[in-house]
Amino acid sequence: MTIKRYADLFIYLNSIGLIVHLFIGIGGKNSKGILPSLLSLDRRYIWFPIATYLIFFSLAFIITLVMKYIEKKRS
Repeated sequence: MTIKRYADLFIYLNSIGLIVHLFIGIGGKNSKGILPSLLSLDRRYIWFPIATYLIFFSLAFIITLVMKYIEKKRS
């Protein structure tokens, strides 16, 4: 797997994960919820998970842009 394919996969999984975690929450098999919906948490604490999602999303996006630039420069 190349770096570009890994970054593309991470962009798609991270964006889906953010939407699910933001509105629905992520639950376990035998529990009522491991990670509750971010909107149900106290406003003081929701910035960290959202910032983490955005940082990793941006990192994967930047890697994708750099890989496209390198491919274009080679051609």
